[in-house]
Amino acid sequence: MVNSILKMLLSNPKAVMLCTVLAMIPAAVYMWYFLKKDPEPKRVVIKTFVFGCLSVIPLAIIQYFMTTHPEFDVYDLISSNFSNLYYIHIATFMFVGLTEEYAKHWVVKVADDKDKSFRKISDGIELSIIAALGFAFIEHIVYFVGIYSSEGFESLIIPFVFRSIFTTLAHCTFSGIYGYYYGKSHFLKSRIKRDLTVIRGLISAMVLHAIFNFVLEINLVIMIVPLLMLELAFILYELKQKRNSEILMPISIEKLTN
Repeated sequence: MVNSILKMLLSNPKAVMLCTVLAMIPAAVYMWYFLKKDPEPKRVVIKTFVFGCLSVIPLAIIQYFMTTHPEFDVYDLISSNFSNLYYIHIATFMFVGLTEEYAKHWVVKVADDKDKSFRKISDGIELSIIAALGFAFIEHIVYFVGIYSSEGFESLIIPFVFRSIFTTLAHCTFSGIYGYYYGKSHFLKSRIKRDLTVIRGLISAMVLHAIFNFVLEINLVIMIVPLLMLELAFILYELKQKRNSEILMPISIEKLTN
């Protein structure tokens, strides 16, 4: 699968250029929307976005490994151990959610500049959203090039609109919710509390990601809008809270969480 994707991208540079421009549009719009009131330093934004783009690499390596070593193919293991189709979908999407959200979690940890830029809980939300936009940017390019190469430009219109509005927002909300918990954990003095808070955020993002994919799989697209609106409302609410936008020391957030 990885080889076929690389071959497709390398064989059609014109499509890659066009689809890169298309993929950048939702990334730029959502970046502006979430950062307009409290922008992060430019170097942090660029670093986090680039790392978000690069986070697809370990996932591609995992895919390649499962292709070359079928005995470790998680998807085959899931299919062989579950007879109910719904259980197969749920387990598959949980695995997808886990790997993708952990990849974005890794990006936030790498991009997290503790001594200079990370001073508020809201920084965790914003860094996570930037990482998600980098991830979604590369994902969209691959997806758009695949459609362009097999079906032509006209067939790109509906997928472009859907992924720009809903899929990109979904990535932002999953990661933004994780980022809220990561931001809280950043200021906790207790190592155990920090770890448990990060795990809680990862599980929340993973489950929401799995639900989103499952809803798409069973064609309940009408449910996507209320799900995303609830997640978006949570993020916007937390971004507006004074306690999340204040510059904190570890003891300050410790008091808030007791």
